[in-house]
Amino acid sequence: MAYTFVYSSEIIIFLFGNKWIEISRLLKIFCIVGMLETIITPVGTLLLSFGKTIQLFKFSTALRVLIIAMIVFGSYFSVKAIAICYMIATIIITPYAIFYAAKEIGKSFIYLAAPLLKSFFGNAA
Repeated sequence: MAYTFVYSSEIIIFLFGNKWIEISRLLKIFCIVGMLETIITPVGTLLLSFGKTIQLFKFSTALRVLIIAMIVFGSYFSVKAIAICYMIATIIITPYAIFYAAKEIGKSFIYLAAPLLKSFFGNAA
């Protein structure tokens, strides 16, 4: 994802040509979403493995409602606004996903969040 984020313009030009260069901005937004989704997605499996299906249902429903609301809001503006709203929703959701995962394994939020932040900012530099 980081490679695709950095070289999005070159990838789009190589695959689709110069006519599609505007899509590189959307690709960058979706790369950020993809990086965050890799953190969020395993929380569902973790909750299932601990037998917390009711919590998983509540957690997933609340998150999907937020995502859908943000996409609908963005749809009043443009395709880029939809992508940005989706990214904002994912950014809002990520700390909650880390919190739930930490709570289920009996660790602190900082225990799980610190290595993720360190690797993200280490790779971004």
